[in-house]
Amino acid sequence: MAAKSVAEIAQEFAQGALSATPVIILGSGASAAHGVPGMGALAAHLTDAVPPAV
Repeated sequence: MAAKSVAEIAQEFAQGALSATPVIILGSGASAAHGVPGMGALAAHLTDAVPPAV
């Protein structure tokens, strides 16, 4: 049997972690909808720091 690639090892690790315990993944959309502070400040920083795409 061939050695596992890094991607296969990472995928197996992620699957194991997700099956072991419940996991809730919150993104900025979920955080902002529930009033979690900090998303506005992050948006302002990114708007100022990241140049627009050409």
